[in-house]
Amino acid sequence: MADWFTDLGDAVAQFLTTSPLWLQAPLVIIVAVPMCALLAMLWLRAVDRCGALLARGGARARQRAQAKVSLERMTSPKPEEERASANNGKP
Repeated sequence: MADWFTDLGDAVAQFLTTSPLWLQAPLVIIVAVPMCALLAMLWLRAVDRCGALLARGGARARQRAQAKVSLERMTSPKPEEERASANNGKP
C-alpha cells in the first residue's frame, strides 16, 4: 500500500547519492537547516511548557504548605494563653 512512498524515498536517495557534491551540499543545507530550526522551536516550546507546569505545581504545593502552617498557628493556643492557663487564669 505504501510502496509508492518507499519508491519515492528510494528515488530521492538515489538522486542525492549519484549527484555531484556541489549539488548535494546546497540541497541538504536548504532542507536540513529549516527542518532543524523547526524541530528546535518545537522542542523549546515543549521544554517551556513542562517547566511552567512544574513551576505551577511547586507554587501550589508551597501555598498548601503555607496554608497548613497558617491553620496550625490559628488553631494552636498562643503562649500567653498557655501561661495564663498554667497560672489558673492569672497573667
